[in-house]
Amino acid sequence: MTTLFSLDTTFTDADHHTHRAYSFAVPSGLREIRVKLSYSPKDFDDEEKSVGIIRDILARDAWYETFTEEEVRGFLPLRNHISVSIDSPDGWLGTAHRHAPRQEFFINEKDCACGFRPAPIKAGEWKITLSFNCVVTGTVDVRVVAEGYDEIR
Repeated sequence: MTTLFSLDTTFTDADHHTHRAYSFAVPSGLREIRVKLSYSPKDFDDEEKSVGIIRDILARDAWYETFTEEEVRGFLPLRNHISVSIDSPDGWLGTAHRHAPRQEFFINEKDCACGFRPAPIKAGEWKITLSFNCVVTGTVDVRVVAEGYDEIR
């Protein structure tokens, strides 16, 4: 196993609806890449602030104007959500839109995690893109690690 990329940092609500791309070098001889993502917190624990955010969004974006309290609270809890895309030197290999705060993805020439496509592990510049679909907690701690393997696991 070879660590190809590692990121351990904090993002803020200013990163909401943004994308951050990170390039890393892949040497020849690898047969599989695994990417691990974890982030926290997942849920926004302030229920009253959450309800205010929900009401603001509904007032701005909903196609009808009145909502019962039950409908508004049906959107609780608000949660952070980060998607991961992977590109090889040949282009985009897929995106994981999972909601779990701990995830692992793999790609090799024969198989891959759901949301990606199988591909040979070519030497060159690869890219991981984090898409911050929702950041509601003010800050979110993110850890990403990409590992390369010389055999398919």
